[in-house]
Amino acid sequence: MTRLSMTPSSQSPWAQMLRSSDRAASLRLGGQGLKTSYGDHLLIIGDAAGHIDPYTGEGIHIAMIGGKAATETILAMRQTGDFSARSTRQYESKWRALYGHDFWTSTAFAEVVYRCPILLDAAASEIHRKGDA
Repeated sequence: MTRLSMTPSSQSPWAQMLRSSDRAASLRLGGQGLKTSYGDHLLIIGDAAGHIDPYTGEGIHIAMIGGKAATETILAMRQTGDFSARSTRQYESKWRALYGHDFWTSTAFAEVVYRCPILLDAAASEIHRKGDA
C-alpha cells in the first residue's frame, strides 16, 4: 500500500502556492484606502472593501448586511439590464446608510484608546470590580 505524503514536494503546485501565500497584507479597516466600492460592472464587498469595524475587528455581521445590500443592487440592475457605475452606485449608498456611520465612530474610539490606553485599563478594572451585578 502506498502512503500519501502530507508534505508537498518542492516542485508541486501546492508547494509553490504555499510559498507564494507566505506574504500577507494588512486589512482595510472602516473602508480605508478606497475612494468608492463600485464601478462599471463592479461591486467591492466585505474585506476587500474594508468593511471591518476599526475598533473591534468584527466583520461577519457587517459582511452579512453588505452582502444583502449587494444582492439587492444586483437584482435591481438585472431587472433594468444596466450594470454601469450609475447603477452600481446604489450599493455604496445602501451600505453607507446601513453601517457606514459606524466606521467613523469606531475609528474615533480606537484612536482615543490608542492615545490613552489607561482608559481601557480603567474600564476593564471597573467591569472586574462590579462583576455581573
